[in-house]
Amino acid sequence: MRITLLDAAIGTGTAAALPATSLMLDEGQVSVVVTSGMVRPVYLSLVIAGRMKPTSGVVLIDGVDDARQLRTRVAVVDAPGIAEPPARVSLRRAIASELTFTGRRSRRRDVEGVLERYELLDRAGDPVESLEPERRIALLTDLAAWRPGVEALIVVAPHRHGGDPADWLPALRAHAERGATVAVLTDSPTAEELLSIGAVAPTLERTP
Repeated sequence: MRITLLDAAIGTGTAAALPATSLMLDEGQVSVVVTSGMVRPVYLSLVIAGRMKPTSGVVLIDGVDDARQLRTRVAVVDAPGIAEPPARVSLRRAIASELTFTGRRSRRRDVEGVLERYELLDRAGDPVESLEPERRIALLTDLAAWRPGVEALIVVAPHRHGGDPADWLPALRAHAERGATVAVLTDSPTAEELLSIGAVAPTLERTP
């Protein structure tokens, strides 16, 4: 799957919440997009996922302008205030909530199965924010990937959790190796580190 943004923007001029942005995200790779602050990454993720219509420009999925397909096939992961677990919510409750989006059962034993898979049974009552960045990112991206029809994962501002990008990039690369389109929207220092260890910068090839 290929997602293409052509001068997609929210707002206009210097007050634009998202300046005109052009990029191309391809399946089978982890692409890194440099964004600033906490607001622009969220707006960009919502535009990429078809959940917000750009003021100008266009977003294409496999060359077609189809927001419904984007909403079905693209998952926004851990976006501040949008797709992140609520503050102080326990791992048990967060996993149960995410399982409802996957169409799987979210009974106690189902949640415990997930906790066991990630070696987190002894931390079921701990808040999600207590997780190490690499474990948080791995867990939330996997849960998002379990949703029916999802083929793309947009990970938003992971740098806010701290940690070493080299520790959590492998979890994202594993999804790319299975054919997913993966994008990380992050700050410049984190982007530089990710690019140095194997992630890629998105490209855009315009046709005349």
